[in-house]
Amino acid sequence: MVIDRTGTIPCDLGSESSTRDAAAAVLEQYGRCDVFVQSAAAFDQVALEDLNTTTWRHVLAVNVESALWLAQSFAPGMAQRGFGRIVFITSDTLWSPPGPAMLAYVASKGALIGVMRTLALALGRNGIAVSAVAPGLTDTPGSRTVNSDADFDAVVEHQALKRRLTPEDTASAVAYLASDAGL
Repeated sequence: MVIDRTGTIPCDLGSESSTRDAAAAVLEQYGRCDVFVQSAAAFDQVALEDLNTTTWRHVLAVNVESALWLAQSFAPGMAQRGFGRIVFITSDTLWSPPGPAMLAYVASKGALIGVMRTLALALGRNGIAVSAVAPGLTDTPGSRTVNSDADFDAVVEHQALKRRLTPEDTASAVAYLASDAGL
């Protein structure tokens, strides 16, 4: 099931109340959540001199706060059952920002790493594994709307493995982390 603007459960992840309502809908419809993968991202790009409170808060709300509110909603049931998996999709841009206009996005992904590490410490004793996957530029229809073949080729040139990432690459890593083997 997908929680998003056009997902199975429609939600504005930039709104705390909408996010909490979506979590309640999941629990009402399915009775539980054993695996939660946060992969939503606001990718607003703006130069430092043009960055404003609205853009900054929107990116942080979608990329960090929604993950926190959903984890907060699902973790009690996971803890009660002694099993749960939370996986955050972050980004390799944290280690090598591709441009200054991505300040809010990169900062949000850094914050999400901090949330992941802290939740892992807080929830691990209850059988809940909290982890993250940090893919690079991935060949998706969405990324193709803002990146040319030359952009993809430039990224591949700096990678150890000289190929474009696919959604299946990230999905495989997430599936492993969500499994019993991923502990």
